[in-house]
Amino acid sequence: MIPYIINEDRISLFVAGKPVTLVKDDTRFNKIAKALREGASDEDIQCLLENRDIAAVVTEEKSFGKISPALAKRIEFLKEQGLPLTSIHRFISNLNENPSEESKKDLYGFLEACDLPITEDGCFLAYKRVSGNFKDYHTGKMDNSVGMTVEMPREEVDPDRNQTCSTGLHVCSKSYLSSFSGENTVVVKVNPRDVVAVPVDYHNAKMRVCRYVVIGIIEPEKGEDIKPLAVTKSKKKKTAKLKKAKTKVAELDKAGKFDAYVSERKLSEDLTKLDKNQKNALRKFAARLLFGKAHAAGKEICACKTLSELKKVVCGE
Repeated sequence: MIPYIINEDRISLFVAGKPVTLVKDDTRFNKIAKALREGASDEDIQCLLENRDIAAVVTEEKSFGKISPALAKRIEFLKEQGLPLTSIHRFISNLNENPSEESKKDLYGFLEACDLPITEDGCFLAYKRVSGNFKDYHTGKMDNSVGMTVEMPREEVDPDRNQTCSTGLHVCSKSYLSSFSGENTVVVKVNPRDVVAVPVDYHNAKMRVCRYVVIGIIEPEKGEDIKPLAVTKSKKKKTAKLKKAKTKVAELDKAGKFDAYVSERKLSEDLTKLDKNQKNALRKFAARLLFGKAHAAGKEICACKTLSELKKVVCGE
């Protein structure tokens, strides 16, 4: 049994060779005091200790600093459901292994904007588009089949968040999927220590990392969301009427996506006023819309001097 001393306003325990002290203001105090008096097992006491509140997390993780709204929201939810906070503590521990302070801040923005789940081992889930044979689109050599670990040297990933399209392994939120090309959508698990940069102009919806593990396959266009296991594709027949309706929606979506892209980034009508990164990103996006997959921009797109000209080329308007 865990050695302990308990009095009116303090509990002192010796857990795994380390002293742990709880004061009466700690939300765990009464539960643990009761459990100790009733002779609870070491495992039960450990579970109660792990179910800490926000103040306890901040106190224990002094090196981490102020807790983010994204984590605070998750902690409150876990507390309301009576669930342990093990995943949050492991997440913080993993994050503290990230060598970049900027990456840590960027990751919180990503989680807050995208509301992606944190796993039991302190990692988080995200999305990625890949080709029909599960290879990446950039090199065509990285295998993104379920169960594979994909990685590259951290020093080869661009850490500059102002570089919106640059080197690194790219993952994203559900909202950004439509901007990526690919026949398959996979779910990846990312350790916080492997996050390198979250580009500034995508509302914190995509990021560059140096390592991830592929854990599943989904079909967002069918309403499927992140799941930890691969999903079997449906083979239901589509009627001609349904196909026609979906084609109309797709046509509308192309123009809608173009307008949304321009509006979100507040791009100038005069394309000659855009900087190099903005031009390259816009041309890549336009090529994906026009060809339905990753494709070279081509002379027709590159020759456009205004947004109106480009929209006509891409959307036929």
